[in-house]
Amino acid sequence: MPASDASAAESSMPADRNRDPLLCVDPLSGTSVFLAPRRGERPIELDGSGDTSSPAEQHAGCPFCRGHESLAPPDVLRLPAGASWQARVVPNRYPIVTRPSSGPAAAAPMRPACGIHEVLIESPFHDTRVEQVAPETWATAWQTAWQRLGMLADTPHVCWAMLFKNAGARAGASLAHVHSQLVGLDFVPPIIAAKTARLHEEPSLHDRVIAEADREGRLWAEAGGLVAFVPAAARQPFETCIMPREAEPHLHATPAAAVAALASLTQRYAARLAELTDHADYNWWLHQPGFQDMPLSPGWHWHLEILPRITQLAGFELGSGCHITTMPPAQAAALLAIS
Repeated sequence: MPASDASAAESSMPADRNRDPLLCVDPLSGTSVFLAPRRGERPIELDGSGDTSSPAEQHAGCPFCRGHESLAPPDVLRLPAGASWQARVVPNRYPIVTRPSSGPAAAAPMRPACGIHEVLIESPFHDTRVEQVAPETWATAWQTAWQRLGMLADTPHVCWAMLFKNAGARAGASLAHVHSQLVGLDFVPPIIAAKTARLHEEPSLHDRVIAEADREGRLWAEAGGLVAFVPAAARQPFETCIMPREAEPHLHATPAAAVAALASLTQRYAARLAELTDHADYNWWLHQPGFQDMPLSPGWHWHLEILPRITQLAGFELGSGCHITTMPPAQAAALLAIS
């Protein structure tokens, strides 16, 4: 290589490396922050005002619609296989992590952020809200998540994985087409480590949480061995937790009937929340233990936490870590239960 070319190549390398995701840990609080410069390049279709381009305009360039597969990275899973798919999993073009080149990295104040970041496309059509998706298609989307999480559990260097949804601009969504995201990490996040520690101290904790929700009138639905309830310390009106009645640590190991029930309950929740709040945005996320936790507490119940974005977080919440809400949990559960 000519000297000038070599020099040019070398000068470009730091810039590329500077764009790779990093994991930063604050020494005072222990808070982990993913520094992911490429996330700033995401196309933003939703602006938070509630307005979007027309459905025809969205569909024309939407990378998630059936027939537009070439606009997204090649999928790693689709159900069913073939051109008539109902759900697909594709790599995220703007990931918060990169695949590790060797074994898991040791913890440090700043290190490469390693793992897997993917998008679950939940409908082949340009549906923009969960309640718009045909029930059989929505069930297939959850089956796809179930299968992919099982694959991630067997992936080297993936210690833990989560599924999460940003529904609406105020919840962080940038594209309107219904989708969720899957992230597999090479470490177990502090919040999961803390829950695991609590369950080692009190293995029946999740059983007690369910029993108290039932006794206090905060349980609003039950199906397929799963319960849906408003937490005792709900951070927002209509916050909900869905978990199996019986201990089951990982979603990918839960029975198929429970996955079908989870699809039904999440779609029912989305429709009811839309009625109660004039289509409030929301987030949900899956909490489960690490794949390699030893010993694993026998009391773990995987659970889906759903947080509506009805009131904004302000200085008190951000500065103290404490939340303020305006609706008693039992009242919220009673309203959610109305069909």
